[in-house]
Amino acid sequence: MYWVIGEYASDKQTIQSLERKRLLHKSFLRDRIAFEQVPYLISLIKQQGGILLSPSKGESFGLSAAEFLSAGVPVLLSNIPAHAELVEADERFLYPLGDISQAREKILWLCANWEEASLSLLQIGKKFESVNFINSWKSFTQTFK
Repeated sequence: MYWVIGEYASDKQTIQSLERKRLLHKSFLRDRIAFEQVPYLISLIKQQGGILLSPSKGESFGLSAAEFLSAGVPVLLSNIPAHAELVEADERFLYPLGDISQAREKILWLCANWEEASLSLLQIGKKFESVNFINSWKSFTQTFK
């Protein structure tokens, strides 16, 4: 099953593209997910051995990617600065924006190596644990004093 979530999830072009590829009947389309439902969604995707694909052109942080990788759900992210920082520039989890061929190859790798990717991302995700995050934020705010 494919989950398509975001601003353009249910627009005409997305739907037509899924129809052409005969994937519409296997797809779940949502514009947004309520914040309080995110943990349930992540848990469901993790239980099914799913991955997160984020083809963003720009992010200031990449909250959804951080949430998924912190839970140990493998992610494939467009190689933009915010995403690269999230995964510590680990090329296994990044693809050049617009390079569908490389994205496809990496999705196949993530599916075949789901457990390895999950464990690697759990390690990377430790920097988002509350204590580490708060200490990082305190350090950041000290630069303004």
